[in-house]
Amino acid sequence: MSGDVALVDSGEGAISRLVRTASTLFASPDSRWALESGTALRVVVLDEAAAVVESGSLTVATTPALVACKLHAISDRRGSASTKQESDALDLFRLVSDLIRSDADVDALRDAPFDLPVLVADQIGRWFIDDSLRTARLASAGTAGSDRVDPADIATIGHLLVDHLSA
Repeated sequence: MSGDVALVDSGEGAISRLVRTASTLFASPDSRWALESGTALRVVVLDEAAAVVESGSLTVATTPALVACKLHAISDRRGSASTKQESDALDLFRLVSDLIRSDADVDALRDAPFDLPVLVADQIGRWFIDDSLRTARLASAGTAGSDRVDPADIATIGHLLVDHLSA
């Protein structure tokens, strides 16, 4: 993964705040594997003249870890967090679509610690196979345009991931 990232918060100490926020996200036990399997990313803040104002390093979760974290998040959302659940569903659809195209990522998830592969397979079964219509509705509501996510596509990628994890 590479590319430029624009920070909305580019004031003094922006990198420190970003690193603190990311550290807080990785602090929960559920996110431990995301931190341990993450990739270091160098973040640089430039001024208008392209001079370096601040820089730092940030750990970014891999796709398999993001899938596990997003499955946990979407399951925990209640009440007023429904719009966040919509974006979680869309994120999951995109992440799992990418994940199943990479043998290395599937292998990383299959080799994850504890019973994480089983938990992910169970939650994929719940959200992508058993409840694909609901997940498609949520994901479709999370799109900025009129794009619709097809429940059959959700179910297909769910089956593919579960099959890959059990191989």
